[in-house]
Amino acid sequence: TVYHANNIIMAAPNETQQTSQGSGHASVVYKNKDGRYLLLTNKPHDRLSYKPEESFMLGVELQYCTHDLDSVEPRQRRNIRKIADALVKTEAMYEEQISIVHSSSDPQKCSKDEIMKLFIQNAAKVNNEGIFVFCFSGPGMEAGSGKWGLATGENNECILAETITSWLRESQCKAKHILLILDCSFAGKIASALQFSAAAHDITVIGSCTANEVSVALSSLGYSVFSYLLHWAIHKVPFAPGVFPLKEIFSLLQPCCSAISSLVVSYDATTKTLSYAPMQPVLKAHRLPHVIQALLSEDATDGVPGSYEFITKHYSRKGRKRVNLHEKCYLWLQNVEDSENGLAQLGAGDNDILNGRILEAVVCALMYSIACFQVALDRSTAAEPNLFIIAFLRVAAAIASHSPDEPVTEYHVKLSGRFYTHVLEQNHVDKTRLEKILMNLEF
Repeated sequence: TVYHANNIIMAAPNETQQTSQGSGHASVVYKNKDGRYLLLTNKPHDRLSYKPEESFMLGVELQYCTHDLDSVEPRQRRNIRKIADALVKTEAMYEEQISIVHSSSDPQKCSKDEIMKLFIQNAAKVNNEGIFVFCFSGPGMEAGSGKWGLATGENNECILAETITSWLRESQCKAKHILLILDCSFAGKIASALQFSAAAHDITVIGSCTANEVSVALSSLGYSVFSYLLHWAIHKVPFAPGVFPLKEIFSLLQPCCSAISSLVVSYDATTKTLSYAPMQPVLKAHRLPHVIQALLSEDATDGVPGSYEFITKHYSRKGRKRVNLHEKCYLWLQNVEDSENGLAQLGAGDNDILNGRILEAVVCALMYSIACFQVALDRSTAAEPNLFIIAFLRVAAAIASHSPDEPVTEYHVKLSGRFYTHVLEQNHVDKTRLEKILMNLEF
């Protein structure tokens, strides 16, 4: 399953419509007949629009064998160079704005500290209308405590998802888009972990495989399967100046990678077992909803104006903890939104029943479930009023992505609040402060 975060665009009080079709966003905010502001949320961009002259790319490649077939005729692969050549030829990037380090020729530059320096230097150069591309080809490795990262030239040193977002913050990257291309085993795990970081950036990840798969390289190709086919797909799809046709490229890349890798079966003489491990590339987006991003920002004031002002105006920093949903709760909510048997089924085209009593029931069920997650996984913040507000906004975004014509309203806040506080009461969590706020809300 591929999870993604939503991108919520807030409408200013005097706006009647705001679209960003030129950039490939699916997001639209508009005012309907009764004057209410509605929103559509978006999946990963169909295309990325940017100015190549304001863009930079950093590539890091560690030479290694990914599969027995890769060692039949060992070759020194240049996977990232292959991808970079395709980007230059299509004028998606300029050669002079691409930096690549390879473990065979630049081993000293492949340490974690050196990669950090190069990452921050290149990310800082990108202007507001540019794209920052970080491309990695090498091993994916477990870092302990259930975390996975990108290997470096040092033993036991890796680059976690949270490391990437901290580097982006340190660089003060102003890029319009950030594109991560990860050609490594377990790329899906690393891509998913980015969703739980605090980075306020528009990040898109193309990974060579899912969370439980390895990235396959074949000596006969001379490159990894993913890099070779990504190069091929970039050449195959027509490019317009300053537009990266993400959806079209991925739609070519994914089935071909799956098809070639499905032909490979390995035999382990030690265990006397055959293993079959096809790889399926993933496309994921990390765009923290703008309204929540604004609430969580360090320099924001209390409340955020816009579509959900009826609830955001009650968000306060005075004497309250800085909170957010537990990552497992967030992952579950994304699964509910994405699953064909979840909200998609209720808000499907002509069969859209996400309205009236059904909408009330869905909002209450989701808020009840979130309360259960928080009590089980982060009891100390479960009753925080700010957490309730963030949870409600997440639910509103999930529902809006499938039924934008029936947005949740202030009525649903109080209704779902009763279910949320019921979970707190049943589990002996003090609900007094939250309940007082819910009772005194001025709608």
